Amino acid sequence: LSLFLRSVERSLGAQIISQYVRLGGDAADLQRILKAEFALDQEARRRVDHWSALGDVWLGGAPPPEAAGLERGPDGRYHAPALACGISIDLSLPAVIAYPSANVAVPGLPDAKQIADSVARLDSAILCVAEVDPVMHHALPSLISNIVLRTNSATPERLQSGSSAAALGRVVLVNAGARANSTDMLAEVLIHEASHTAISTVELTCPLVTDAVPLADCRILSPWTGACLPVHAFLHACLVWYAVSGFWARVGRLDKCVERDARREMIRQGFLKLQPQAALGPYRPHLHADGILLLQTIREKALVA
Repeated sequence: LSLFLRSVERSLGAQIISQYVRLGGDAADLQRILKAEFALDQEARRRVDHWSALGDVWLGGAPPPEAAGLERGPDGRYHAPALACGISIDLSLPAVIAYPSANVAVPGLPDAKQIADSVARLDSAILCVAEVDPVMHHALPSLISNIVLRTNSATPERLQSGSSAAALGRVVLVNAGARANSTDMLAEVLIHEASHTAISTVELTCPLVTDAVPLADCRILSPWTGACLPVHAFLHACLVWYAVSGFWARVGRLDKCVERDARREMIRQGFLKLQPQAALGPYRPHLHADGILLLQTIREKALVA
């Protein structure tokens, strides 16, 4: 197959590539993805019942009934909505996915209105990031390839998010279109998940945990949420909370309000409680040599931001 650069980039950004490299899988799935991208890229009249690499274009003659929100474009293909910054909405996956699960036992598929509401709110969140942190705004489309939207009828107003190192660039958002979501909190979850992707990408060549087996049953209490986290998850959490703290510091300087001050103070209190040496000292032989020093450094920076 001979693909144009844009299709090569889309294919390499597809989570099936990441999953295949990290976990193994069926090579036939990779072949189908590449053939679909070839058809999308160079065979405008060809119809094949398959999704594009990012799950944002259906190449068949008629859209699948379970995929709400698709619209037929000028090219005759059925396109999912996308954020104004270019991040795709992935409509290709079943309701329950493994990477990530987003910790929802029975997730629901959003209808067309819920998808439209979510996209509008996420666009506002992206604009908020652009206003306070142009560098992060520029990075978001590179770190988030596509977004999977889900609902949770058990807690319809609760915003949840998830990402996975096994599917780099995929972000799952649950109840993103709920009216209770503030623009600030949606901006936070985007930065949160993008930061996980950035850290996981660096870890491909520079892992935070160098020997995971002895740490399998070890847990550390999160100073922000109180959750008992595996050591690797704890390291990720500290770095992600640092990224998020920068956003709240900047947005708080832009326009102070009670909600912003409260969120910033909650994060600050977590860094006050964080004691990297005490938390990670027992596990030092199994960590990157600079892991504890890194956490000590970001703690100091977070407390003076």
